Amino acid sequence: APYVEAIAQVIGIDQWCVCENGAYLYHPKTDEVIYNPLIKSEALAALLLLNQLFRQEQYRNVCKIELGKEVCISLNPLSISVEALFEMVAKESDPNLLYVNHSASAVDITPKGVDKGTGLKLLAQIVGFNLSDVLAVGDSSGDLPFMKLSGKTACPANASDAVKMIADYISPYPTTEGVVDILRHDCDNAIK
Repeated sequence: APYVEAIAQVIGIDQWCVCENGAYLYHPKTDEVIYNPLIKSEALAALLLLNQLFRQEQYRNVCKIELGKEVCISLNPLSISVEALFEMVAKESDPNLLYVNHSASAVDITPKGVDKGTGLKLLAQIVGFNLSDVLAVGDSSGDLPFMKLSGKTACPANASDAVKMIADYISPYPTTEGVVDILRHDCDNAIK
């Protein structure tokens, strides 16, 4: 959780964080980690094999493994499109153990049955809140599982069409500007 810990320190978060597409929860103040109980040891073994495969010389110019991941694998394409990398990874992955997904910039490989939705459910169980009280902000298909569970949904202007279809509010701004606008919009509507 080094990446999440660093981000949490920079923006002042001292509460539980859902990490690596729901694979675990991390508390930056206590340094506690709770792994998603849906993760199977067979899936971890399959992830280890894929990690070793994509570190081989033949893939060195094809993709780069994102550092700092503890459970999942994220691959960034170097010389091919993200769609081509997705197809390549899907062929190498066991669909009974692993779920392969992609955003506009990376291919993510997670244990099957583990996603941001199961991570959010685990967080709600640990902390004790209702999913209907959650504002879910997402931009790609990997965000759909937790967005579908949440009471309110929103996305920045650069979100995929699938995310825009379920969003209650679509910001006119992309990326970070969009998230700031979404938070302002939500706060303004909560005050009224």
